Amino acid sequence: MQEKQEAAARVDSPNDRKRIALLNGACGQADRIRICGQVVDVPVSEDQKSEVWEPFFGLPRSLINSIRPMQDLTMRAVRRPRLQIEILGVKPREFKQSEEQGYPVLFASEQFTANDDSFFAHEISSDLQPGSYVVRVMLRGIDSLRQSASDLAYIRNADSLILKKDIAIGYGKLRVLGADFDGLLLTSDIDQTFLATPIHSRQGLVETLFQTPDAKHAIPGLPEFYQQVAQTRDPHVPMLFISASPHFFRRTLAAVFSHYDIEFAGLHLKYLLSTFDSILKKVTDTVFNINEFLGQGLGPSFERTLKFFGSSIQSLFDQIAYKLTTLLENRLMQPGGAREVLMGDNTEGDYFIFTLYQYLLLGRLTGSELENYLYRLNFLDREALTRDAARRIAKLVDQNLETHGPRNSVVDVWINLCPAPAADQAQMLERIGQSLPEELAQSFQTGDPEIVRPIACKAGVGFALAAWDSGILNEDQVKKIVSRALGETYMDETFDREGIRAILEGFQPRNAELPAGRELAERIL
Repeated sequence: MQEKQEAAARVDSPNDRKRIALLNGACGQADRIRICGQVVDVPVSEDQKSEVWEPFFGLPRSLINSIRPMQDLTMRAVRRPRLQIEILGVKPREFKQSEEQGYPVLFASEQFTANDDSFFAHEISSDLQPGSYVVRVMLRGIDSLRQSASDLAYIRNADSLILKKDIAIGYGKLRVLGADFDGLLLTSDIDQTFLATPIHSRQGLVETLFQTPDAKHAIPGLPEFYQQVAQTRDPHVPMLFISASPHFFRRTLAAVFSHYDIEFAGLHLKYLLSTFDSILKKVTDTVFNINEFLGQGLGPSFERTLKFFGSSIQSLFDQIAYKLTTLLENRLMQPGGAREVLMGDNTEGDYFIFTLYQYLLLGRLTGSELENYLYRLNFLDREALTRDAARRIAKLVDQNLETHGPRNSVVDVWINLCPAPAADQAQMLERIGQSLPEELAQSFQTGDPEIVRPIACKAGVGFALAAWDSGILNEDQVKKIVSRALGETYMDETFDREGIRAILEGFQPRNAELPAGRELAERIL
């Protein structure tokens, strides 16, 4: 028995590394697409080397239902890989790796080198027609002596996977929209918007590191909600997901979306190590440029340094800089007429971020005024933005205004209403007013007609009602979502018939043609 266990352990234990590219996914106009991703080495066993891998997850099929974020902490960043991006003429749902040599290459980029931290963001301009495509990342070599030496020091045999080049190392999804596209784009948060992630306690956060995809529970009605919204258009409504979860959650979350049969056009996660890299760079620059550092006097220099370190560490937990940056980067790729629906929750700052984002798109806060405001922003008693982050956002705002002009693309903002101590509808509006610059706060508080206010929703039922009210879903689709939510539990609350009835009767539609109160409840339940 012991010999069999030891033999099994030897078979299952990693004995090599596989070099893979993990992609965010992209959605935009053909002449301004940004392909982002990371190249990493992942440990593999002998069996995994020979089995079929899921191309868009970067996972062997045997791990799809058992992968945990904690396992991907062992991923190793690949320094300065030399890459080439190819766009294949096949839809992601129809793609088969065994047949990929037969798919036409519609676009091939020049070769480029990723960063020292293994991440890359490459902009391409093409004449692709609107539709869905597969992105293939080709590894052409390594432009880092340090990485090459590390590879040579690691190899176990001449067949080691990390020695290979001129091979496909990753696949992603690309949705190309026409320049005249004026349809919907849905951008959603994940934790406490889609998934019932226990973010309110340290124990809960630690537990998420060890959860398999099927252990990550969706908020009642949300899987059906995303599916129904996607199906309102043909081709489907593009869905982009933005989460402050660390980048090593990517393979697990990709498997979660597959588990719930939700197709996404983009999955954006936060790269935490960049914060530590920035701190290290700041220390190094200070040491080697001490005279410049002290040029404005010891007091101001020390104050700037404390602000940098404080905001850098806080940015590990805050979302304002990260989400604003991602929203603005995504908007740059989109056609001017695209209409955005934004979904978040009330546990952090989504409602504030989505409101500020609209003011930025309208050009109501720009340049040094915006940069200084962000640098001094103290939302919920936190200082979360470094000067570099503030500059980056200000630059993206200028680029958006140059590309689209002053135009608010947001048509709806829906916020999942988590139980107390999270903010309710009135508290959300109050906090927005308190945090905006004085002039913008006054316009918001007096009902600025150019700004879409956040609407509080209760799980999938609330989101479905808001979408019906906006004309995105119809009555039958709402009934399907409510039916799926019935009997589910969220935050110790069971969505039984009486609970759902209360949500329905309490809903106040803006559309006068929709039923309300008891009539609404009778029609839906």
